Amino acid sequence: MLRAAGYRVEIAHDGESALEQLASAAPDLVLCDFRMPGMSGADLLLQVKERAPHVARILMSGYAGSWSSSPVAQAEADEFIAKPWNDVELLATVARVLAKGTDDPR
Repeated sequence: MLRAAGYRVEIAHDGESALEQLASAAPDLVLCDFRMPGMSGADLLLQVKERAPHVARILMSGYAGSWSSSPVAQAEADEFIAKPWNDVELLATVARVLAKGTDDPR
């Protein structure tokens, strides 16, 4: 869906792979799940923020309570998307977060 909307998409299957790609791919946005193998999405976003603070961060979860009770996730995610998501809303959120990044140098 994101590719069809014109975004370049790189996929990592866990947090460590995502961090490896962060160094070489220079993404504008990291979109991840809260629950992942190896490390939580909140932990990944914390490391993304430390290593590349200009990169926008969106956290997804089917467990809204997990996200809302995690101060790390709240502090590190620019936006939260509940799963299952609505495609139109997801695309609008991605566009909004990316547009904010161009206005806000963080």
